[in-house]
Order: sequence, then structure tokens, then C-alpha cells
Amino acid sequence: MAEKQPYVLPTCQSALILSISDVAKALNDNDMLTAWECLRTLYFLVPEEVQKAVKNLYEDTVEQLAKIVEMSGVDIVEARVNRRNRILYFLKGRNYELLSSMKNELMRRGYLEKT
Repeated sequence: MAEKQPYVLPTCQSALILSISDVAKALNDNDMLTAWECLRTLYFLVPEEVQKAVKNLYEDTVEQLAKIVEMSGVDIVEARVNRRNRILYFLKGRNYELLSSMKNELMRRGYLEKT
């Protein structure tokens, strides 16, 4: 039996598509911090069942970023540069993973494609 597709209002679907496009643009520009901010927005826009499906990955990302931010060093400037570099390095891989997970869940549940 085919899975029932949810009825998605065009406005909701447009908001999701635009949010995904914002993330993709930031990733294409290699702007990992903006991509992360766009992903945070997208996370709060997606339907609840999609949020639940990606919750562990999202919360792990928030935790890892918090740990990096808490890092300290002897030299304030050097510690700040190191934190920023570690954040960017971490987000470079995680942003793609989180976007892919959200997009796949949205498509699997019928929120991006109508049949």
C-alpha cells in the first residue's frame, strides 16, 4: 500500500524550498556560519516528524559547537582564532550532513514533492 502523502500548503512548501535554497547558497559560497544559521531556521520550519527524525544530529551539532566555544587558551587572540577555525572545520562537514538528512526526510514524507 502506498504511503499517504500529506497535504502541504503551497506557502509552507515555498518556505521550505526557500530555506533549503538559502542553505545551499551559503554552502556554495563556503560560508559555513551562515549555512549553520540557515539550517537552524530550517530546523524550526520543518514539520514536527521531520524534526524528530533529525533531532539527534541537530542536538549533537549544538553540543559540539558549545564544547568548541568553551575552549580556552593562554593567549586570548590565539584561542579565539583556534575556536573559530575549529567551528568552521566542524561545520564544513556537519552542515552538509544535516542538510542532507533534513532534505531526505522532507522528500521521504512527501513535503517537497507532490504526486
